[in-house]
Amino acid sequence: MFVTAQINSVLAVDPMTFTVAISSRSVSVFTWLTSGDIEGRFSDNGFLLTPQTLQLKFYSRRPDVTATDLGASITITSLWNQYNG
Repeated sequence: MFVTAQINSVLAVDPMTFTVAISSRSVSVFTWLTSGDIEGRFSDNGFLLTPQTLQLKFYSRRPDVTATDLGASITITSLWNQYNG
């Protein structure tokens, strides 16, 4: 079964903090996010994603990042994706 996790929203809390909401239609084991070329860290990374919306924080190292830029750069990966392409 292919696990499809998606980004629901990315909202700026302040110039360097964002709330990222993600969800999945099924359980996604060991799911993690990467932010591409945008330097920073997520409040949690490497988690069990259940069929509900999960909200995480992203703490940017640069004040010039926008919610749109961050949303476009986030990649969601799970253990299933790693083994099944």
